[in-house]
Amino acid sequence: MLDDVIDMISHVSPTIAAALGGPAGVIVANLLTKKLGQSISNTEKLAEDLKKPEVIDKLKQVELEIADLQDAREEAAKDTGLSKLVRPMLAIFAMLAIFADIFVINYVKNDLVREVMIVMLIYLVWDVRQIYKFYFGFNKASSINLLSNKNNNKKH
Repeated sequence: MLDDVIDMISHVSPTIAAALGGPAGVIVANLLTKKLGQSISNTEKLAEDLKKPEVIDKLKQVELEIADLQDAREEAAKDTGLSKLVRPMLAIFAMLAIFADIFVINYVKNDLVREVMIVMLIYLVWDVRQIYKFYFGFNKASSINLLSNKNNNKKH
């Protein structure tokens, strides 16, 4: 039965079909079930649904998510030795810079210096946000999911 599903999906998305046949097949099958809103074990319904453009779009989104996971795993494998410490140290340094800036804002008497430090704080917060996105991973597919989840929660 899984071979039938893999065969059907391979015509639309070879990447997902390969992932279904691999060691992470159960995880990919669960992901597909969640995205499609139905069990992929019902091959007749799946065959019908694979003709619909919205289902193909969902499969393409899953394909992007799988590619992101593969890319992240490859990047993590590249980090060796001291390079593993670069990202965490960058994040810690950025947070310390924010605390130092807040300290200076509270204790500086000159209004011009205080205003410059407030602007600097805004930039530091923005930079820390970007660093943490990079460090913990944030991609276009996950931002689309976050937006769609927020919209779905507002509807209910």
